[in-house]
Amino acid sequence: MPTRRICSLVALAIIVLGASACSEDAKAKVKAAVEETTTTTTIPPSTVPGDTVPEGPINNPDDFGTDRPASLVGGILFDQLTAQGVPPNQANCAIETVPGGVDNIDTQAVLDGDDAAAAPVVQAALDCGIDQATVDAVLTAIRGG
Repeated sequence: MPTRRICSLVALAIIVLGASACSEDAKAKVKAAVEETTTTTTIPPSTVPGDTVPEGPINNPDDFGTDRPASLVGGILFDQLTAQGVPPNQANCAIETVPGGVDNIDTQAVLDGDDAAAAPVVQAALDCGIDQATVDAVLTAIRGG
């Protein structure tokens, strides 16, 4: 973590705790730095006439193959998805688009019921057009339910 950010966080803690060790100028700088790092940007919807939001999945399952992945985690997920009726190319879409790779998911946490650990896989499945009910059925199946 950069030194400036650490100093800013320390100064913020002092401000939050009500200590008067910082000058008003220092408090203002810290407040500005915090506000600067916590802003978010949202992209407004298009206002171009005739421009529409595309329907369907974000990732096109037709761009993916139908072979079962060779990796342990990918293979198990492929088997579970196809057992729920998901076409093989759509299953591979979900598997191959997990941010950081499906093999980097904390599988033990997923098996233990940690929905946050499963979230990247769930989002990848949804982005490939797999419905939430199917995703839930796969999670239930791999968790032994």
